[in-house]
Amino acid sequence: APEDKGKHEYNKERNGRYKKTQTEILKMKNTISNMTSTLDGINSKLDTTEEKISWIEDIAIKTIQKEIE
Repeated sequence: APEDKGKHEYNKERNGRYKKTQTEILKMKNTISNMTSTLDGINSKLDTTEEKISWIEDIAIKTIQKEIE
């Protein structure tokens, strides 16, 4: 501990930095959790869209095949 500060004041300052660091870590975890949820939602919508596109492609292929026959 620096000589110009008392041990109590030094520990108080160190604990304050520790709590601030903990708070920042919790904020980051929260942000990551929110981003993960958002990405999961986007991925779900992409999956649904891909299924719809595949369904439309199948109909198009069947329609073309009927026209060729």
